[in-house]
Amino acid sequence: MAARGDNRSLTRLVGERKVQQSQILFRSGDKPINFVMVGVDHHTTPISARESLMTHVSTIDLTKFSGIGKTISEAVLLSTCNRVEIYAVSHDVERTVAELQVLLGTGTEGNRFPINILINEDAARHLFRVAAGIESLVTGEPQILTQLKRAVVDATGDKTSRKVMSGLFTRAVRAGNRARKETSIGSGDVSVGWAAMKLIEEVYTELKGLSLLLVGTGKMIRLIGEELKAKGIARVAIAGRNQQRTSEVSEHLGVRPIETNKLRHLIDDVDIVISATNSELPILRAEDLAQISSNQDRNKLLLIDLAVPRNIDPSVREVDNVKLYNVDDLEPIIESYTRSKSGEVRKVENLIDEEILKFERWHNSMQATPTLKAFREAGEKIRYKETQKGLRLLGDISEHDRRVIQSMTKRIVKALLHTPSLKLKEYAEKGDGELYSDALLDLFELRKPSDERNR
Repeated sequence: MAARGDNRSLTRLVGERKVQQSQILFRSGDKPINFVMVGVDHHTTPISARESLMTHVSTIDLTKFSGIGKTISEAVLLSTCNRVEIYAVSHDVERTVAELQVLLGTGTEGNRFPINILINEDAARHLFRVAAGIESLVTGEPQILTQLKRAVVDATGDKTSRKVMSGLFTRAVRAGNRARKETSIGSGDVSVGWAAMKLIEEVYTELKGLSLLLVGTGKMIRLIGEELKAKGIARVAIAGRNQQRTSEVSEHLGVRPIETNKLRHLIDDVDIVISATNSELPILRAEDLAQISSNQDRNKLLLIDLAVPRNIDPSVREVDNVKLYNVDDLEPIIESYTRSKSGEVRKVENLIDEEILKFERWHNSMQATPTLKAFREAGEKIRYKETQKGLRLLGDISEHDRRVIQSMTKRIVKALLHTPSLKLKEYAEKGDGELYSDALLDLFELRKPSDERNR
């Protein structure tokens, strides 16, 4: 099985237009159909670029994208804290890649950073890996599966995802479910919050006597608060923008609630700040910490920013007596855990191989769909015409007898068409659908049908 880095063989810098053409999975009429994925993730793109993309992505409306209906027939946008990716079904890879880069805003001056470009099986395999959690910051985390489902549901509602993309995402979700049921990839309590606590324990060998300020009221903040209190941190406060939610979480933790606008006044009294809010703008800046740098008698202030976009301005790193970490800084801690799951990752990769093969068979079988429809319609047309002739010759017969004759002729035609239809689907699954479809059309002198798969 290829190593993770090998899965990035088609990664290109923004602005480069040379894209390797991998295997074409099927055709629509005379046009090749390709899967294309263009995007960024935490493996290749720094947090500074990801957070700017996240802000931009909120303005993207695929229903108004000019490429839909032209070079692109279907598209799904997947956006999470650590990845922004667009998956598309395309007739023109080069043009689609260029259009999606413009749509993502990754092709403009001052916004040039590594992006991922994957084509056909590479793109499909990547999506399956994402669904299985082996592309996540925390290997096996379950949230990505929910986010992936939501992405395709939204695209289906917007009519930018139809049969092909829906089939791809459905099978990716199936691979993700299998990975978590049939392997231990999702076991363990490791999370970004866990990594933050490991970092604290590395910085401070003794937690008793330290003070902690939590910023945010989400599940991760609550779990961190519970764990650190259990480890001996007695003085804990929590700040949140929603007063009611802050009061509820503070009561649950048994800690002091404060308002976010009072953060800068409390910073000098704490040793550790952990922040994870949905704010799009920084809530702490360098100027808010001026008193820290001048107070040499206190412990060094440890700031851990778990949010994307970041809650704490990176300029804070320049403040004396302050140590700032963000999500990307926690990756080495998480990777030490990931290495222990290498055996489970291999099991998941083998499982993905199976699911990719099933998907390709389903995908290839679609090559036969228009021909099978024309074949059955031709059979029904002949059956109806000849049955009507026979009924006229029989003259005055009962309605019951007419229904018996209609039913009998339908069964005869169905039986005659069954084996060649089944064989055509089997050949199509193996990649020979076009050859045998053309043969069937020629043998029965059928008109070549228009492709309705992407309608």
